[in-house]
Amino acid sequence: ELSAKSVKAIFSMTKLCLKAAYDSRLIENIFDNIRLPKTVSKEVKVFTKQEQERLEQVIDNSGNDNDIGVLICLYTGIRIGELCALRWENINLDRKMMTINRTIYRVIDSNGTHKTKIVFSHPKSATSERDIPIAEFLVERLRKIQKEEGFVINNNGKYVEPAVYRRRYKRLLELADIDYITYHAIRHTFAVRALELGVDVKTLSELLGHSSVSTTLNYYGHSLPEHKRNQIELIGSLFSQSK
Repeated sequence: ELSAKSVKAIFSMTKLCLKAAYDSRLIENIFDNIRLPKTVSKEVKVFTKQEQERLEQVIDNSGNDNDIGVLICLYTGIRIGELCALRWENINLDRKMMTINRTIYRVIDSNGTHKTKIVFSHPKSATSERDIPIAEFLVERLRKIQKEEGFVINNNGKYVEPAVYRRRYKRLLELADIDYITYHAIRHTFAVRALELGVDVKTLSELLGHSSVSTTLNYYGHSLPEHKRNQIELIGSLFSQSK
């Protein structure tokens, strides 16, 4: 009942064990005969431009400094774990740059009690550690709440874990009269808006911290029918120019 993506992730780890056993001549080669399910691309859900405007308006009027986190994600494409781990030391407002080098998530503790704990670690891949330019309007907003150190999104100086911040995000959607979609839709929205504005896929892939351009294309290459229409019209304009 697991998704194809989950099955492949589990198998990739299991395969390491199976290969080690094979190399030690403990088992026959069985992993090459296993057929994995095909991954079916899901429709990428994003905010419409009108919804994004309403959400930004709610954030402007909220009076809650932590709500700037949603704006940061909308205009940089970082993940919620990366946002919650972001510290002021990672932001250089003079250079208008943000360094992403940590993420935060909750896992089941390995002590056998089934309790969970918060873990800070490096992002999911080497390419996920990255420097991201910050738009001028966002620089000015960050200056208004800037601290010398500590977490950008915080509760009396302490970190805010992703599950807690998602609850705040859900409340912002309610205030903006927007049907709920997952927090990750903010990252998708950033990517789609970037492509709509003509940002090249290589640059977008680096901003998102994807392992390759093909990953970016697999996610978003099929999600912009209107953008594709505009590109076709540009190509079609060559016909009139040749007359």
